Amino acid sequence: MPAALPSARHRAAVLAAASALLLAAGCARPGPDGLLPGYDPADLFAAQWPAEIAVDRTLAAATAGSRTFAVVERGAVASLITMTTAPSGHDLWRSEIGGDRASVFSVSDAETLLIETTDFPNRAVTTFEPPLPLLSSALASGAELPTSHSVVVRSLHNVSRLVDRGTATQTLTRLDDQDVLLPDGGVHRAARFRRVLILDLGRADVEETTTTWYVPALGLTVEESEEKVKALGFLSWTKNRLMLRVP
Repeated sequence: MPAALPSARHRAAVLAAASALLLAAGCARPGPDGLLPGYDPADLFAAQWPAEIAVDRTLAAATAGSRTFAVVERGAVASLITMTTAPSGHDLWRSEIGGDRASVFSVSDAETLLIETTDFPNRAVTTFEPPLPLLSSALASGAELPTSHSVVVRSLHNVSRLVDRGTATQTLTRLDDQDVLLPDGGVHRAARFRRVLILDLGRADVEETTTTWYVPALGLTVEESEEKVKALGFLSWTKNRLMLRVP
């Protein structure tokens, strides 16, 4: 006799938990027509250069305040979202994007590390041990930094309730520096990193590839991500996103 399929209620719970693990998902607010008139996202990326930009606190640019990002869909600016950053302890910072997700990270001259993420719509907090490297001064152009982590997902409103747990592997690669053309009309030289994160959890498997561009004194300037999720062994979906800073 074939095994019984999970109940509808169980499938819904698993899907909610899997959604909570999309670390860069966010929910962009619908915007009016004519956002950033005269700016074509197709012009965003320009020349590449050998990696020379120093990785330190200046590159991470962790400062209190709000920043606006444009979300690009199908080659056009679809909406604007706000990232708000505030100190959260010694060398710790917390960034919240559009009221949908938040990240706690540490910053030093040597590296920037992601400690946990919060998914507000799915009421889940995901913690990494040890924290995930986002930036590393130890990497030359083309060099890779592989790391392994344990992952715990807990309820946002009841941290004693375990939602899921598992392991993660990540490979952080420093790519060549690249010029980016932002909506202010300026060309900015950016340090470029790529992270390939694979999550092996009880209820879902997630593979996330994220490329980030950091400009000294501006910090995170462009982020491009692709997330592939497989839940219940037979449900799968992919989500892509490109966002760029509006100076």
